[in-house]
Order: sequence, then structure tokens, then C-alpha cells
Amino acid sequence: MRIKTRLVIFALPILLFSTSVIAQDDFLEASQPSQGYSAGAEASVSEEPALPVDNSNNKQSSFSVLGGYAIDFESEDSPYGVALGVRGGYTLDIGLYLGLKFIYYVGEQTFQNEHNNVVTVNAEVGYDFDFEPIIVRPSLDIGLDTRRELFSIAPGASILVPLDEFIVGLDVRYLSVADADSIQGLSFLASVGVRY
Repeated sequence: MRIKTRLVIFALPILLFSTSVIAQDDFLEASQPSQGYSAGAEASVSEEPALPVDNSNNKQSSFSVLGGYAIDFESEDSPYGVALGVRGGYTLDIGLYLGLKFIYYVGEQTFQNEHNNVVTVNAEVGYDFDFEPIIVRPSLDIGLDTRRELFSIAPGASILVPLDEFIVGLDVRYLSVADADSIQGLSFLASVGVRY
């Protein structure tokens, strides 16, 4: 009786160990075909020649010509009117846009036969939201009315349509020039440019 009990005590751990080994072998055999398939797939992918990367949609620099019209809310002799300008900038990978803008507003003749107009040089800071096929860019222009050496600020937004290496768009912007008599207005500018 003692011999049988000792045999059972010795045989039970061996039996449990061998059962777990068999189960592990079955699991490894079942998983080997999928591993072999992925390894084969990786090998076939690595053997194919690499294709050139298309960066046509990742052109981050741009230069545009601007043209449009701005209205003045305050004075009868508007310093705005027809607007002509240029803009250049760069969009960072995170979507932040940094640019420079020069705009000449033709203005009007005053009652005293003086030419009343505005010339602005601005830094533009914005963020590009990509809603294919358009880009919406809320931005802020901060700069100087160089003709009268006054601070200018122009919050607004641009709607841009990238067309391969070209880009077209429309800017709508609130204009404000800090003067004793604050000059305020609204501008609408069309833009045509290139991306590179």
C-alpha cells in the first residue's frame, strides 16, 4: 500500500508536467502557420522595390498675389477701397502658419485734395484646418501702417483651395488701425499663388 501511494505521489507531478508541455506544444504548432505567413509577407514586401514618396500635398511654403476691396465703417473719405498686395508664408507640420503680408489700399481723395490711403506690412499667424479639398485658416495680422506709422491689427480667416502646385483662396478680414480717430473696416481679398 505504501509503495502504491509513493508511486501515485511521484507519478502525479510528472503527469501534470507532461500534460502542460503537450498543451504548450499544441499551442505553438497552432500559432506557427500565422507567424510563417507574416514572415513570408514581410519578406515579400522587403523584396519589392521602394516606390517614390508623393509629397505633392505636403508643400508647406506658399507665395500669393492678393487683390480685392475694403470698406471703411467710420469716415466718409475712406483710406481703403481697392486693395493690392502679396503674401508669403510657411506652414509647420503641426498646422501653424507663419507669414508676411504687404497690402496697398488705394484709398480716396479727401476734400482738401489730399490722398487718403493705407499701406500695411503685417506678420500673419494662423492655423490650417484641412477639410479636403479646402483649407480653412483663421489668422491674425499684426503690423504697421507704414504711411502714417500707426499700429494695425486685422483678425480674420482664409479659405484656400490647393491645386497641385497652385493655391487659390479668399480672405475676409476685420481691419483696425490705431489712430486718434480709429480707422476700422472690412476687407475681401482674393488670392492666387504657388506652393513649393
